[in-house]
Amino acid sequence: MQHTWQQKRSIKRFEKVLETAEYILTSGSNYSLTIQDVAKISGMKRPSIYKFFPSNESIVDALSEKHCLKLLGLIKNNPIIKQIINLI
Repeated sequence: MQHTWQQKRSIKRFEKVLETAEYILTSGSNYSLTIQDVAKISGMKRPSIYKFFPSNESIVDALSEKHCLKLLGLIKNNPIIKQIINLI
């Protein structure tokens, strides 16, 4: 399925929110993981963020899912893990 221009823009905005949230959580900055601070740092308007994330918790949930999927991909592609699974 071909993504429309608006869908691609939405995906970029979604990812930008997650990148900004990750920056806030890992940089030791004076910002908090609030919609207001995410909007301030990312340069996005708060309604645009609320479109994807109705709460601060939903941002954390999305970040957790992103990193779990990344970890799962690393585990699945690890030859040692594959050997262990085959032994079980």
